[in-house]
This record gives sequence, C-alpha cells and structure tokens, in this order.
Amino acid sequence: MKAIILFLLFIVASSVVIGQVRMNNFFEEIKVSPPKFTGPEQETDLKNKSYNASFNMYLEDQIVYPKTAYDRQLEGTEVVRFVVNERSELLDFKVINSVSKDIDDAVIRAIKSTRGMWQPGTNNNDIVAMEKEVSVTFKLGQDEKVFNKEFVEIAEYYYKKGNKKFLLEDKPKHALNIYSAGLMYLPHDQSLLIMRGICYFELGNIDKAKKDWARVGDIDGVDESFYFLTEETK
Repeated sequence: MKAIILFLLFIVASSVVIGQVRMNNFFEEIKVSPPKFTGPEQETDLKNKSYNASFNMYLEDQIVYPKTAYDRQLEGTEVVRFVVNERSELLDFKVINSVSKDIDDAVIRAIKSTRGMWQPGTNNNDIVAMEKEVSVTFKLGQDEKVFNKEFVEIAEYYYKKGNKKFLLEDKPKHALNIYSAGLMYLPHDQSLLIMRGICYFELGNIDKAKKDWARVGDIDGVDESFYFLTEETK
C-alpha cells in the first residue's frame, strides 16, 4: 500500500535586519537584499535558478517524512526561523510552528546541512546579519490541489469554531486551543493569529499576544515561492 506524501515549501525573506540601520540626516530608500542560497559547489544547475527555488530543490533532496510522524499520521506546517550572519554562518534556529519534535529535528537538520552555501544579506550594500524563515508542510495521501483546499478548509473550520467559543460562549482558553489547532495547518493565517493573540491578551499572556500580532505584521512582506514535492512511500 503506497501513500503520496506532499511537501509545500516557501521561503520568507525577512525584512528584519539584525543590527542597527545606519540613518542619515534625510530619509533615503533602504535597499535590502536577503541572504542568497548558492547551493553545493558541484550543483551548477542550482546556481542557474532563483535562490528561493534552488533552496527548495535542495531541501527536497534532504527532508524525509519522519517515520514516527508518518506512522502517527501527523500533518501540518512546520515553520523554522534562522539567521544568516555577516560571515555566512547559520545561527539562532527557532521553531515558530511545530508539527512534532521529530519533524522539528528533520527540518532543522536539513537547513543546517546548507552551511557554507550562503551569501549574507545586505542593507544598502552593507553586509548584515539577516533572518530567514522556512515553512515545510507535511501532508499525507493527497495531490497538491486537494492538499491546498483541504488545509484551508480545516483552518476555516477551526477559525469558526474558535470564534463561537470566544465570541458567543466567552471561553478564551478553549478558543485559544482551537485557534492553535487551525494554525497547525495554516501558521501564516492572519485571522487565526489575530484571534489567538486576542485570547492570549484576555488570559493575561501579553508577551504571546504580541508575538502573534507581530507575526501578522511579518506576513505582509512574505514572498511566497511555492514548490511542491510528491514522494511515494511504502
């Protein structure tokens, strides 16, 4: 019996520059270039493609659906953020949205294997440390069209259910858990992030509320470069 495993990957080139931005007496246009993935030296075909596409191609070869997660039928969208510093080193790995611990490890391990394959980002031609964000969606048994529709429908279901708990039943704690379930599938959904942030705020967790609302602001600058991977697994 075979099942199709579908991955969806996209890169977020963060507009957040790690370090102080130099300011002149007058406001000037800031030209930010994100870190560029150069690929393995021997892979000249990757170098002829955009850095987003080539990074996705590299991750396609490196990431395998972890057996424990596969056996437990765990699905969702993993989001990992890291920093490419001025010396092209990869630092400060943070799991923003976790599907499972073994999936966390698989994605971070694949990203770490790209050490030595990056050019650092620039701010007005100054080399600076800069954040990158990677999303990898693990889905079992569907093609990409069904996958996209299904994940959206699941997230919408949790959004409506969460709204009922929060707005009609005044149960922010229950609603928070429901919104979190929806974000497992669509972690960049602005509506779910806003509502979960409100629940955190109502429950007195101001720091987590601010983090969710900050994510909403980050999403406005997302460069969605989608790459679909299907793989047959016994």
